[in-house]
Amino acid sequence: MRSTLVISLGLLATFPHDASAFFGVYNRTLIKSGDPAPGLPAGNTIDSVFAPPAVHDRIIAFVATRSGPNTGPGSTDQAAYQSDLEAIASIFLLNDSGVPAINQPAGTVMEGLLQAAPADETSAGVLVSLAGTGGARRAYLAFRSAASSLILDSNTLIPNSGGRTLKDITDVSLFHNPAHALIGGSLNLPAEIGTRFSYVATGASAVHVIAQPGMPFNALGGNPFTIDSVSGCFTWPGQSGSLEHSLICGSGKTPGGEFGPVLLTMEWIDGATPTTKAIAGPLQPSPPALSPGTVLFMSQFGAGTNNRAAITMTIDRPGMSASEETAIFDLSDPNPWAHASRLLPLNAPVTAAPSAAGAVPVGTTVAGHSGRLYFSQQRFYGNLTIRRPDNQTRVAFSSIDEMRYRSAASTLASGATALLVTQSPAPGLSGPTISSINKINSSIDGYALVEVSLTGTGVTSSNNLAWYTCTPHDEVSLLLRKGQSVEVSPGVFKTLNSVNYFYNAGTGEGHPTSLGSRGAWVYQASLASFSMTGIFVAGPVFACPADLNGDSLVEDADFVIFLNAYNILDCADPTMPAACPADFNTDAVVNDADFIIFLAAYNELVCP
Repeated sequence: MRSTLVISLGLLATFPHDASAFFGVYNRTLIKSGDPAPGLPAGNTIDSVFAPPAVHDRIIAFVATRSGPNTGPGSTDQAAYQSDLEAIASIFLLNDSGVPAINQPAGTVMEGLLQAAPADETSAGVLVSLAGTGGARRAYLAFRSAASSLILDSNTLIPNSGGRTLKDITDVSLFHNPAHALIGGSLNLPAEIGTRFSYVATGASAVHVIAQPGMPFNALGGNPFTIDSVSGCFTWPGQSGSLEHSLICGSGKTPGGEFGPVLLTMEWIDGATPTTKAIAGPLQPSPPALSPGTVLFMSQFGAGTNNRAAITMTIDRPGMSASEETAIFDLSDPNPWAHASRLLPLNAPVTAAPSAAGAVPVGTTVAGHSGRLYFSQQRFYGNLTIRRPDNQTRVAFSSIDEMRYRSAASTLASGATALLVTQSPAPGLSGPTISSINKINSSIDGYALVEVSLTGTGVTSSNNLAWYTCTPHDEVSLLLRKGQSVEVSPGVFKTLNSVNYFYNAGTGEGHPTSLGSRGAWVYQASLASFSMTGIFVAGPVFACPADLNGDSLVEDADFVIFLNAYNILDCADPTMPAACPADFNTDAVVNDADFIIFLAAYNELVCP
């Protein structure tokens, strides 16, 4: 770090601007097999990175095996690390063959790291297994410069659960407040219920049961029911750091024995007991904004920014065929079910982004929803079934811009934009077509990552997957293709054999995700006949690199960001923003040479 750059650039007027000019993509190595093991003396190395990394904004958490004279007995161990996409900093060694498990009988050691996900810039939640305890698992909160603390231990008594024990832990969801965690797992329940999935919340001083089979509720419509099963839970921060929310999905049973879907919300204010309420239960009438009838199924769920939730439901309509429709809820509303909005009207128009030109002729409409929605800024990403004018149907990965397509009355948006379409050419590739659209990630600042399967001439099992980045301005570009050559260090190239990453959770839902700010995708890959593994970062590059906040202008707001990076200087400094975007000449430092480049762009104001 060095003294602050002091210069006056003056204040410039703000003019209307166009979309940021998309230029291409980057792909760089964060760490790989054979690299020195961070936090250990020379001679200790990384053996493998065997689990997908998790990202929170610009912070990464991942686990790796290490070997060398300073590692655990047997010259091998496992460790959890935290990084800022450029510089790696060890947070806490959680596993080797001699590390004792916290608060366990003598001789109990940690056996395997299963998941690591960042909570903030200094901490991460880590799920580990224990050796010699019948498959027991524990959840920890690990810190960069302090000992780990125990969040929850499997096979222990759960308070306020009627004397039940937590049989297993399968999911650790992190809140905005790292002192809070939501634990998914199975409870040892009464014999008539068996062992089924449940959720408990853990705070600084107590454990709270949020949802488990057998719990009684009254839905907002007044119909009583008990939970039969819990299928999923999504978490996201509230309007302030002290308020947390969750959306819980499952099935229930009425006193008369009828089964049906249930929808619960949990609100948690720091220092208080979480409050869980039901907004929908079995035999629930559909929201007023949707087709009238009774909800038979809730097939897809999502939750995200601004307390929003998206639920796709199948509605039994008297005298008509059932319809599948998606509702958008404001869960801060006292009665979100009654005030829900319809996402899209039936047969809403679909337009084509440049990447889907020709595949979406004029007159194409929405025929249905295919999968869940992902939240990002004032937009949604997800797959839609579309119907062309010739009556052929396709699946299209689409964006729905809430502000651009805002409709009147109770419908949220009037149309959608198709970005990638099945049975159409794969953008950036010559010959292959898209056979299916598989995995989706979105970031809170408007980017998306999409995995597609390929078919066509020259496509084999070694090159049949591709990954695309989508920007907030509906620009699509190829990031990576299975089987391609990847530069793992200067001048050293290896074939990409497989890719592993978190993809099932959208932004703000508490579960691990692999997409950070400004579209940075962090993935684990196996290379060179699967003998080498590593963590890699890929993302979009823009023709206007000095536009550091992505608003298509280079102005005072960008100067503030640049100034912070200039004062840090070294791109390897852990406090440097992700991917060191202010290093315009890519020499690994932000210095006067970069300032000259920034000043020229600042004087132009508007990006080209």
